Amino acid sequence: MGLKSWAMLNYIERENWKCSIGFLKGLDFRWEELLCRSINELADSKIRDLRGIALGDKTKGKRPGEEIGEIINADLAANPPTADEWDAAIASQAVQAYRQGYLLMAVASDLEVDRAVSLMDKVYRRTRRRYASPKQRARWEDWLPLISSFEDSQMNQGAYAQEFAHYRRALDSIRFE
Repeated sequence: MGLKSWAMLNYIERENWKCSIGFLKGLDFRWEELLCRSINELADSKIRDLRGIALGDKTKGKRPGEEIGEIINADLAANPPTADEWDAAIASQAVQAYRQGYLLMAVASDLEVDRAVSLMDKVYRRTRRRYASPKQRARWEDWLPLISSFEDSQMNQGAYAQEFAHYRRALDSIRFE
């Protein structure tokens, strides 16, 4: 997919390309859920998943129309998560996010939104400078003309060996996962 002209990609290949590009200066097609995650929400989901697995037998014989989520909600209402469950789920999700390269920060839940935004901006910048791994920025000015040249030669069915070599080098700087 990375070595095809944009014009030759179908819809699914284009969407996969956008999702794989990651962050290049001026281009960031990642979904909002992948940019910023709530460890609390992820931990809650983990607890729900574990409860769903534990309630596996009850969900097999569920009444028609009764959703698995309703069974899990009823179980959580009757047996709220323990402190140990919360600790394990939060630790698991925080470690997973850390291993994926996310910066971990904690925010007081009783802040006014404007104050939280201001503090997050300040703390994020400081934390990113200190702990984020430096990434070499790809400059669209450098690779966009190469891609355009390759696509032009591809559309004209001409000899494009040189354009292809430059195009391939530009794409090698993009990490497709």
